Amino acid sequence: GRLIACHAGLDAKGSLNAQLEGLKKRQLFNEALLEERGRYFAFSARQAVEPLHPELKTNDKDKLPAEAYLVSGHHGYREVTAKGYRIICDNSGGHADMLLEAVILPSKPLKFVSDARKKKKKEI
Repeated sequence: GRLIACHAGLDAKGSLNAQLEGLKKRQLFNEALLEERGRYFAFSARQAVEPLHPELKTNDKDKLPAEAYLVSGHHGYREVTAKGYRIICDNSGGHADMLLEAVILPSKPLKFVSDARKKKKKEI
């Protein structure tokens, strides 16, 4: 599989290829990245970008692996869904007084490592 890392996720109802193309080319005004009111899905439509994009899932619910891991932050919490293929890693929510986190792949179980100054680790 492949790894897709983006700010908050991908719009689950939009075209996967159109969104990836806009992100790769850094086209800030690509229509695939904007909702009707001209705002970015990643910033204003949290529920639209939380799930694993359906085009990344396999047709067989029990078949692994999925087409890709989708990793993002932005949401202010940590969650692993879609049998581990959708990873949201952002307990800090952008607040300077909170710990910055990262995901270490491809280790299993997934390891979330908080800022080294606090020396906290949690495995899921």
